[in-house]
This record gives sequence, structure tokens and C-alpha cells, in this order.
Amino acid sequence: MTKPERDVLRKLCDAATKSPWWVEFDGRYLIKYSYDDVPTWLAESSDHENSKANFNFIAAARTLIPKLLKALDAAEAEAVKLNRRLYESECLRVGYEAEARRMRPVFEAAMQFREYKTRAHDLDKAIDDYIAARDGASKGKEKE
Repeated sequence: MTKPERDVLRKLCDAATKSPWWVEFDGRYLIKYSYDDVPTWLAESSDHENSKANFNFIAAARTLIPKLLKALDAAEAEAVKLNRRLYESECLRVGYEAEARRMRPVFEAAMQFREYKTRAHDLDKAIDDYIAARDGASKGKEKE
């Protein structure tokens, strides 16, 4: 239901006799309301097939339509809030993706540096092992 449709319905409710309305039967169906605490009839219908259902619907609508309009307004306000949060989340996601793309070269350089550092450590260890082995071999020759 569009906002203009809700506004028309709200104006109709505001212009109608105040609620609550109820239905009574005394050989005919009556929609009643209380005027200065005196039950007063608002509409009547002869007793035919749908009179009771129609009048019950009309009486209930007087009370329920304003509640439905409030519920629709609240749901629309909640939808607006949720859409705003979704938009903000999407902006953050896009921002994070952009930041990740910007930082990717830095991350790759750090990973490459780590790999070089590991290789350098392995090379240092190999050199140390070679020197230790060489020194051990030369000490063995000196004892001979």
C-alpha cells in the first residue's frame, strides 16, 4: 500500500465517528458506538445472508484499520533503517575491498621479504654447517 493510499485511509478514519463500534441484533443488525456513554446506532441492515458478517467487518475495521496503518508506518520506518544499514554495510565492504586491493602489493612484498629472510637464514645455517664441517675436518688432519 502506497503512502498516498495510507494517507487517504487515515483521513477517512479520522473523519469517521470515533471507535469502538460494535454490532447488535434486534431483528435487524445495528452498528453501534457510544456517544456520551449512551449506545447510539450508526447504521442498520435488515437480516439477510451477509448482514452479520458485513457489519462485523465494518465495526472491526473502525478499530483495526488505524492499528494497521500504524503497523505499516512502523514497518516502513524499520525498512528504511534496515536499508540504510545495508547501504552502510555495502559501503564498508566496498571500502574494505578497495583497501585490500591497495594493500595487496604491501602484503606480497612482506611475504617475499619473509621468504628471502627464511632463505637467508637457511643460507647462513648452511654456511655455518660448512665452516663447522671444514674446521672439524682440518682439526682431524692436524691430529694425524
